[in-house]
Amino acid sequence: MYRENFLKTRRSKRHKNMTEEEVIKDNAILLTDDDISKENFSYKSKTFPDSNFELQYAPCSIIEKVDSCGNSHSELRVFHHDKTQPDEKLPDDSYIMELKNLNKGVDQFDNGKPAKQGPKMNYCITMYQETWGQILQSIGGCVRSIFELEEEDPQEYAADNFAIILVADGISKLKKDFIDKMIEYRLFDVEMCHNAVSNYKDKTHSPKTFEKHKTKIASENELRQKGNGYSLKEYSYASHNVGHIFGTKLDQDKLKEMFEEKDYQAIHPDKEIDEQKLPYLVNLHNGPSAESPYHWLIENGKDKNGNERFFRANPIKFFFCIKHENSGKIESHLWFFKGFCATTNPVYCQMIDAGTIPLKKSISFICKYMDTYDNVGGASGEIEVFEPSDVELGSGYFRITDEKQVAKLEKKIEGKKRRKVGNKIKCQNDEWYVKKSRSCFAKFEARCMILAQYVEYKISHYLDKSFESLFGFVSVLPGAFCTFRWEAISGDPMKSFFKGLEKDKHTAKEANMYLAEDRVMCLEILRKYSNAWVLRYIPGCIALTDPPDSVIGLIKQRRRWTNGSMFASWYVIDHLNMINRSGHSFFRKMFLSMLYAYMLVNFVFSLVLVGSLYGAFSIFVSEYFDEEECGSFGGARILETAYLSLLFIFILMSITKPISKSGWIYSLFVVFFGIFIFISIAVGLNFFWKNRESVWIAIMLGATLVGSYILPPIFNWNRMNLCKYFFGAIILVFLSPTYVNIIIIYSMANLHDVSWGNRETDETNAEATKRALEQFRALYLIVWIAANVAYGYTIIYITDTNQTFFVLILTVFVSGQVLIKLVSAVIYFFYEKYTKVAVNMTRLSEKNNVVQLQIGDRLRDKMREQRKDIHRKIYGDKLASGLKSTNTGVSKGSRF
Repeated sequence: MYRENFLKTRRSKRHKNMTEEEVIKDNAILLTDDDISKENFSYKSKTFPDSNFELQYAPCSIIEKVDSCGNSHSELRVFHHDKTQPDEKLPDDSYIMELKNLNKGVDQFDNGKPAKQGPKMNYCITMYQETWGQILQSIGGCVRSIFELEEEDPQEYAADNFAIILVADGISKLKKDFIDKMIEYRLFDVEMCHNAVSNYKDKTHSPKTFEKHKTKIASENELRQKGNGYSLKEYSYASHNVGHIFGTKLDQDKLKEMFEEKDYQAIHPDKEIDEQKLPYLVNLHNGPSAESPYHWLIENGKDKNGNERFFRANPIKFFFCIKHENSGKIESHLWFFKGFCATTNPVYCQMIDAGTIPLKKSISFICKYMDTYDNVGGASGEIEVFEPSDVELGSGYFRITDEKQVAKLEKKIEGKKRRKVGNKIKCQNDEWYVKKSRSCFAKFEARCMILAQYVEYKISHYLDKSFESLFGFVSVLPGAFCTFRWEAISGDPMKSFFKGLEKDKHTAKEANMYLAEDRVMCLEILRKYSNAWVLRYIPGCIALTDPPDSVIGLIKQRRRWTNGSMFASWYVIDHLNMINRSGHSFFRKMFLSMLYAYMLVNFVFSLVLVGSLYGAFSIFVSEYFDEEECGSFGGARILETAYLSLLFIFILMSITKPISKSGWIYSLFVVFFGIFIFISIAVGLNFFWKNRESVWIAIMLGATLVGSYILPPIFNWNRMNLCKYFFGAIILVFLSPTYVNIIIIYSMANLHDVSWGNRETDETNAEATKRALEQFRALYLIVWIAANVAYGYTIIYITDTNQTFFVLILTVFVSGQVLIKLVSAVIYFFYEKYTKVAVNMTRLSEKNNVVQLQIGDRLRDKMREQRKDIHRKIYGDKLASGLKSTNTGVSKGSRF
């Protein structure tokens, strides 16, 4: 059965160059299931005896309405079962509509503006194939921030003013263990959406399909003549996907049950369960400070007598949105922004990746900061990497849930005393477990990767983001942990952000640019027409995240980051003049122009970074060896040839060999280039020792580079682990050529790959798009290699007669760049201290005003009662009988 879409849009700019059939296809969402009926595919709710709140379900679509000015307005609708009917509005008693109508009709004004409608903040947690424990990590940080805010102001920050929304990318991608947990805690129900999940009992939970087909529909005039009682011409679909949305509330009982669950995966097969203390299923990586994850959620310090205080654990709205098809992370954001946020109209939108753990006073302080400074359109805290446990890294005993596999194992040990088959062991609780372990090299590799990224993140925040934030602009607010003001991102920023979904309409440059769509969003917020929004980085608001724990994982991640940031920076520089249409002051625009000039120089230098590193290496080794030792079999020539050979081989391998099939080879390249960087440091020190007249260059270069590593821990010693920072800095130096050579070369060689690297989707690019991307990759790679070769050999040619010249230029450039960041970081450090005091003082002043109002109300009530007592003594029962004239006459003379 095909579902004809009668919600046809008026031709917007997006449809201007489309044929009639393309417009129809663009607007159509069709079903292939013949058994869809009103009973099994519609809005419904269900109550459970063990749950205090009902579970609501609605299969939803996102419709867009285009107004006369060309602006689009979207909202969630219930996907209708009947092919002849439009999608229905959500019921007023649904949790989503409760959010939308939260403060509707309240006659209050704030600074001359009407009272807000909708929630204070919507939290978005995007997931793919994360485990239940990782989801709880993110939910826990969100829940605690709501409790902190509610404790601050129970009226403005009431728990009802917040909603946590978990968006899953594709129902077929969800793991069965995760679905089982969602069912157990009444957050998901298979029976309510059994049209979406078939054969669940057979553990396949394969989805039925929603196909998009060309469909001939009636014209708008014919539809109007039918007199169905609704307008059909102004609606189109923002997404071809269908979202299965479940809504409920997380109360104290449910949160306690979820966060105090023990991890039975940690059972040792040779011991009885009662003999060991099992860890909790969710690991919040908060150290031994809390008794349990749930205790961490609700504890609120201690009072004056040393007794523990706890937050109010009021119910919080929770939504689980499962996209029917796996269409990528950016479409998950579309369901959050154009679906939930456009429908409910929140004040703030909090973005979190599944597995990211917001710590205490992180999101709550960002919210208060943005309340204090209403020109802040977006803000990000500080992302810090944590070290995953062995279980999180895939080591330990894991329960076997496949019934067929368990039956085979039981058959093998039938009639025998043994309880072990290979690496599979039967535990004392009669459950089968498989033992998984990582090699020593894998553990060592993970440890090195995590320590290096710990330092990298710290330096990038304390130097780069502090430097940018001083100008009122942060080039990227990371989607893993950032907050947007809904008013700031609605409109043009949202349009630019979601252009990344139109993959087959992109040029190769645009396809790579939208790998870093968050950078595009930041620029669009800054230059929004007639507005003066700024972006801020707020130190101390920490969220923990799990980093790539292998060389392959790091390269895949940084390939997307490198290509996306390169072309996004190109886009920013290309659209620099558009900042003039914003509402920023003249001085702000002048400072932003200076920032863009810096970004332009940095962008150009990044294109020849590989050639620069080789040129510096060649100068130092040539100076170290005497001329007579530079023969074909020794000295500098061998080292230079070996270095160039590694580069050449790696370029060929990056083009021809899939990275997933050659992990150990990439690890070897990391080691070889790491050795070369220490050789470069050694011969570089020798270079400056021999050239005593250039010793001031060495001092300047060393001081700035050491300062970039030393200054962050000095100013932020209370927010970092100094031991991890010290060892991580050494490892980061060893991996520096990996970031320069391996990651950049691999990124340039894979410009045609516009996927997310570690996250697969069901969508595929058209053949024409693939060919265009491959042609662009070939041309760009040739030009890039030629530029680096020319730059590297130009350096060597120039320095044949005067080697100090290039070293001086390189030193001035690097030192100047680092010095600017260091000075900016110091200034922003003190500015950030001032803003924190300002935020706290503002909140304290508002709290005092509230207290004074409450005291005034109590005093007024008390004096009113005293006045009534006087009236009773004078007039007796006349006041009680309601003599208004007497009451009014006495009241007129009263101040109250």
